[in-house]
Amino acid sequence: MRTPCKPVSPPATRSASSTDDTDWEQIIALYEALGHLTPSPAIELNRAVAAAMGRGPAEALVVVDELVAQGQLADYPFLPSVRGELWRAQY
Repeated sequence: MRTPCKPVSPPATRSASSTDDTDWEQIIALYEALGHLTPSPAIELNRAVAAAMGRGPAEALVVVDELVAQGQLADYPFLPSVRGELWRAQY
């Protein structure tokens, strides 16, 4: 019999009082690990947002533009707003 999974609160997300205090590299690494376990365009989008927060919008915009070009998340209602925010932050 399998035991139920318990929610996990990684240290990168627990003690941050603001986005400046957040360990974005740790969060990016967690999304990369999750993406290897369960590949998903939504996970890639979340990883891109974390990358934008930690590294700047340029890297994230490349990932988001690839998702758009591949037609992934075409019906996802938050994709246009994420893309728009990345463009706004870049310029």
